[in-house]
Amino acid sequence: FVSARISHEKSVIDYLIIHELSHLHVLNHSSLFWQEVSNYSPRYKEHRSWLQTNGSLLMKILPNT
Repeated sequence: FVSARISHEKSVIDYLIIHELSHLHVLNHSSLFWQEVSNYSPRYKEHRSWLQTNGSLLMKILPNT
C-alpha cells in the first residue's frame, strides 16, 4: 500500500512539473494549455483531482526549501 501511494505521489509530482513546463508554451489555462498538458500527462485530470484532495500530503514528502 505504501509503495503504491508513493508511486502515485511521484506521478502527481511529474504532473506538476509538466503543468509548469507547459506554461512555457501556453501562458494561461485555456483549452490549448490543457491539451498541451494532456500530451505529456494523459491522466492529468486524475492527478489534478488528487492534488485538490490530498495536496497537503504531498507537502510532507517534498524537501523543505
